[in-house]
Amino acid sequence: MIRKLCRGNSFLLLCNLYHPASSQSHYDTLGVKKSATYNEIRSAFIELSKKYHPDKNHGDAESFKKINEAYSVLSQEKSRLIYDASLMSNPKPSYDKSPNKDGSSAWECDYIFSQRSMYFRQNIHSTKENPKISQLVLFLTALVSFTYFISLYTFIQNRRNSSFYNQLHEQQFMQWTQNDNSRLTGEEMSSKQDSQS
Repeated sequence: MIRKLCRGNSFLLLCNLYHPASSQSHYDTLGVKKSATYNEIRSAFIELSKKYHPDKNHGDAESFKKINEAYSVLSQEKSRLIYDASLMSNPKPSYDKSPNKDGSSAWECDYIFSQRSMYFRQNIHSTKENPKISQLVLFLTALVSFTYFISLYTFIQNRRNSSFYNQLHEQQFMQWTQNDNSRLTGEEMSSKQDSQS
């Protein structure tokens, strides 16, 4: 995955923003100061591109590529801010563009490893736990577990009690219906005796 990213053109352009290929900065390539305005950068680019254009200057296509790269980075405000920030954090990187055995150059690998180490540093800092928070989480977990088991126990007891009360009510109902039946049969017998007499 990383090797595919290293070989992709968009990744190379992004890496060029952060780590120039030579010790010369994009400002040095265009011959302008870091405080140069957009118009100054544009006029320097036009002047140098006319001077080093491959049609006029055969055999010096590499200089023209460097000028185009410098202008593409410095002409856009967002990419220029990112580039300036990378210059402050890593003032003059001097990587060559000779590829390694896997096809990626030294500065590409350095960029990948610096990003990876920054990711791990962030994870290390984010995993440091506050002991009070850990204790609070432990307490809340215990409280929720205790509440769950109490409610489960209460539910089971209520089910048992309800079945006990249901059985009791059924027995009382059966006794009542039997009493009613016996009363009815007693009244029927007395009415039969009255009718026979």
